[in-house]
Amino acid sequence: MNTFLYAYNEHSQSAKALAQAMGIKRIKHRNSKFAGRADQTVINWGGSQLPIRNYRANIINDPKSVGICSNKLELFKYLEDQECDDLIPEWTTNIDTAKLWAIGWPNYNVVERHVLNGHSGQGIRIVDNPEDIQDAPLYVKYIPKRDEFRVHMVGGQIIDIQQKKKRLDFEGEVNYNIRNHAGGFIYARENIEVPKCVKYVAQAVHETFENDTLDIAAMDIIYNSYLNRAYLLEINTAPGLEGQTVQLYADALRELIDV
Repeated sequence: MNTFLYAYNEHSQSAKALAQAMGIKRIKHRNSKFAGRADQTVINWGGSQLPIRNYRANIINDPKSVGICSNKLELFKYLEDQECDDLIPEWTTNIDTAKLWAIGWPNYNVVERHVLNGHSGQGIRIVDNPEDIQDAPLYVKYIPKRDEFRVHMVGGQIIDIQQKKKRLDFEGEVNYNIRNHAGGFIYARENIEVPKCVKYVAQAVHETFENDTLDIAAMDIIYNSYLNRAYLLEINTAPGLEGQTVQLYADALRELIDV
């Protein structure tokens, strides 16, 4: 088999599990013997930059697209340039604009994004008082959400959809604004209802990357039932994988690469 996997984080357990499920080798970050040939394929797991030798092979998940997705501000700028503002929440880099949002009627919450390439809610601060707003590289107008989904896509096809649901055994303070593991939420795929607009947003966002080749994308999308609209929050090109999701990715990537 001429397929290999390169992970931006060489200690990624998801990359290890995926490589094992596909029966392929991972490319080492140090002392690698991988030279790269035109008849080889490299699955790029979240790398915005790859070792030069990897570019000699066919790359699944273009580093350029990965670079756009890995930075929340760059992703929003990109989608704005593609005239896809309706697929994302309103955003700004101007603190004065963010303060105006916070004094609107009814009061709007402002999401400060202090870490542009974080995950699991890293660097997020939600503010409802204009006097409390701090300097941040990105501000997003908070949109109340009924549900939050993770839409997994490989090769432009939706292969799995999970919904963030409250853990039944969670005993801490549940955070419905930032729905991560620490706030009492897990990903579930059983007994969920996915609004059509969630799938539409995922597919519409992916189509904007047609020329840049976004082959692997786990999109976090929220759903506002009052407006019956969905909004993309972020894209992960090296999502956490476990259980059934590992096999779904392995099968989809085999089909994409035709191995």
